[in-house]
Amino acid sequence: MNMAILGEPLIDNLAMPVFARGPSIARNLRSGLVRNVLIVALFFVSWKASALFEVHPNVSALYFAGGVSFSVAVFFGWRSLVPAYLAIILVHLTDVPGAWLRGVDWLGPLRQTVIYGVAGISMRQIWLADAFRLSQPVALRFLLTAFASSLLSALVTLRLPPFDALQPEQVADVFFSFWGGDFAGVMVTVPILLTLHHALVVARRSSGTRLKSVLVEHLGLRDALWLSGLAVGTSLFTMLTPRLLDSQVRIDVLVLLPVLLAGLWRGALAGFVVAMLVSLLEIFARPYLGMPGGLSFDLQLLIVMNAAVALLAGAAHDDKRFEWQRANFDVLTGLANRSCFEDRLNLEFKRSFRKGQPFALLYLDLDGFKKVNDTLGHRAGDDMLRQTAQRLQACVRETDTVARLGGDEFAIILSEVGDPAVVERLAGIMVDAVSRPYRMGGELAHVSASIGIAYSLQHGVSPIALMHSADQAMYNAKAMGKNRFVAAPAAKSAGMSSR
Repeated sequence: MNMAILGEPLIDNLAMPVFARGPSIARNLRSGLVRNVLIVALFFVSWKASALFEVHPNVSALYFAGGVSFSVAVFFGWRSLVPAYLAIILVHLTDVPGAWLRGVDWLGPLRQTVIYGVAGISMRQIWLADAFRLSQPVALRFLLTAFASSLLSALVTLRLPPFDALQPEQVADVFFSFWGGDFAGVMVTVPILLTLHHALVVARRSSGTRLKSVLVEHLGLRDALWLSGLAVGTSLFTMLTPRLLDSQVRIDVLVLLPVLLAGLWRGALAGFVVAMLVSLLEIFARPYLGMPGGLSFDLQLLIVMNAAVALLAGAAHDDKRFEWQRANFDVLTGLANRSCFEDRLNLEFKRSFRKGQPFALLYLDLDGFKKVNDTLGHRAGDDMLRQTAQRLQACVRETDTVARLGGDEFAIILSEVGDPAVVERLAGIMVDAVSRPYRMGGELAHVSASIGIAYSLQHGVSPIALMHSADQAMYNAKAMGKNRFVAAPAAKSAGMSSR
């Protein structure tokens, strides 16, 4: 038997999986390289940024590296801990003159990486969940995790050289400096990085959604301006009043008021933005005004309280807003749900008969949606429904109502529109908009729309009857070949409109 003949297919069989996995391996290597470069960049920026907030020699009001370690562990899990440890050492080397490796603190970065890494991993599943939102339980858990991890980190620091040789009277000052800086850094850094991450994810998944619109989703410009003005005014009042009255009494706690109002009024994002504005004023305005900054721990504690109040009060607002949205709006698309649609239809129906002004009701069903679900998966189907909702919203006025009734069924109320020509023109625009290709990652998908039209004063003596007329017209559109609109028959003179 020729051993060479036997060996060739054996070698081929062993080699084929390797070559088949080649693109995947290369992709993993590239993603790993990008991840490690990002980790180093985050630690470098955090290290330099901490120096900007130095309130005493070697003491920063905000030490961001702990928060970066926490966030990196949330983003990348256990596999990030070793690169994070090496990144901290590499960044520290940039500030170590001459001796390089002989002057490196090896234990400090290990303490930071392990403690904050474990803390971040404990929050990973919650923060990165597809349906993540900052509820009050999540905000409270984050606050307690940040408190515990920063406290443990400060305690461990006292056991490491050179701090293990401190005099007894120095221990408390060093402990509070490390704990306050780390605690404040985590409470500031983690929400910022995770908000940016969430905004990028939403912007990537939602076609046509810009990062800016995601970041300011819960911030009205007018509210942002007056809340910021209130924050600046309150901060200046707390800083200047004791000085003007020549009093030693400190009223810094009053800066929590605009933070609390922003959180309760506009939500966690607005509260956090105001909290950061107040904190920056406290850090930079006092030296600029020639005022003593006070103990660094007092400042750090104020930053922590600002962030904590913003997150907890904002989460309370967002919880109520979420419950209201869940009761009235479709979770997937953000459109009005069936319950909200029926309420609006009843109100519109009463107004129509009271004023004698008709309105139009459109029923829309996607043609070919099941095929997309079966071939590309339910995630692609959900993305298509979101894109369809955006396209339909773009076709109507703000006073009109677009609702998702369930599955791939939609309904549109065109308020105070009785001219069939106007309604049919809008229906044609919707048919064209829905039939445009949908990009699902690297795939293109196609569906069409069948629309039924009914008018309040012609096709129904009640909301239920009107809905039935529009629904039946939609099925007529499907029977006529789909990708068209059909108006429900009324008087013979009205006839049937089709496309």
